[in-house]
Amino acid sequence: MEYDPKLAKKLLESGEILNVKGVAVEQKAVPDGAACCMDPRQLRLELTIQRENADRKGSPPPLSVIREHMGGFNYNLNRKEVYTRYIEVPTSVGTVPVWGYYPRHGRKIRPSLIYVHGGAFFGGTPFTAENPCRLIAEKADAVVWNVDYGLAPEHPYPIPCTQVYEVICWLHDHGSDYGMDSERIAIAGDSAGGNLCAVAAQMDRDKGTYYVKAQVLLYAKLTFTNQELPGYARDESVYEIVDEQRGLLPGMLRIGSDDANKGDADVYIQGKYDLKTPYISPAFGNCEGLPRALFILAEYDGLRLEGEYYARKLQSAGVPIRVLRYCGVCHGFFDALGILPQSEAAACEIASLLNEI
Repeated sequence: MEYDPKLAKKLLESGEILNVKGVAVEQKAVPDGAACCMDPRQLRLELTIQRENADRKGSPPPLSVIREHMGGFNYNLNRKEVYTRYIEVPTSVGTVPVWGYYPRHGRKIRPSLIYVHGGAFFGGTPFTAENPCRLIAEKADAVVWNVDYGLAPEHPYPIPCTQVYEVICWLHDHGSDYGMDSERIAIAGDSAGGNLCAVAAQMDRDKGTYYVKAQVLLYAKLTFTNQELPGYARDESVYEIVDEQRGLLPGMLRIGSDDANKGDADVYIQGKYDLKTPYISPAFGNCEGLPRALFILAEYDGLRLEGEYYARKLQSAGVPIRVLRYCGVCHGFFDALGILPQSEAAACEIASLLNEI
């Protein structure tokens, strides 16, 4: 761990409540920093990332090379013994590897969380999410599943979202074999994984299965098109940052921009479907009857605005929501467990939600 454990505990205290277009957003200040500034640990990480990107000028590297550089190091923060189990789940679009984590001791029948990693639909691995999943399993005394869905362009839409939904169904039906309470299933995902979870929640509702009792959307990608989303405006002027760090803002906000959306769509959708399809851009979907939602957002993230927009849609449809905004951090902060206290605090918030459903 690269910070004082007291910082993560401080982030679990109640934060300032902001009214963002009618949605209550709980703002979690940097526990040892100032307002409108990056967390000093996140600043070091971001400077390194942007310096490496500047060194790679010229033609973009192939996807295989980009994949190798996605994810990163984080820490195992478990204090109790957590077992790992590997299974392969059959779906209509291929077999899906899934890793499960559960405490050695504790209750015999547990709530469960199905986690879906991010990576712009073409990258990322379940191994980056392993330590956060293990920590949630310990903190919640739950079974946590880590899904290795197929990546684009080899596995374009609708393969990944179909796999995630059918993994949920299979685990529901076989939950008793793994100590799961099949009536207490939550799903969670970051970035592209958050998109797949939001889609899976809509599928679960549309197909009448209603297996998902809660969804956790960590800086989820919720639309592939900004201009056509009713009532949505990507206004980058709302991001406040001190002048000496302002030069970092364009790099942090690129995700979710029109250019980035086009690149993501070229890989994942491949020009074959309407981007406004709710199972592609869940922000276009009907939100009535969806399960309760916890939104975990980063202050300096290009996807923050669409997260707040989707929270507003769910709230308008009568869905219980809670929105957390972690200040001073940017997209992908959840991967930095043990490096950023915000990651540990977010894992604890997810564990608390599991014990509420």
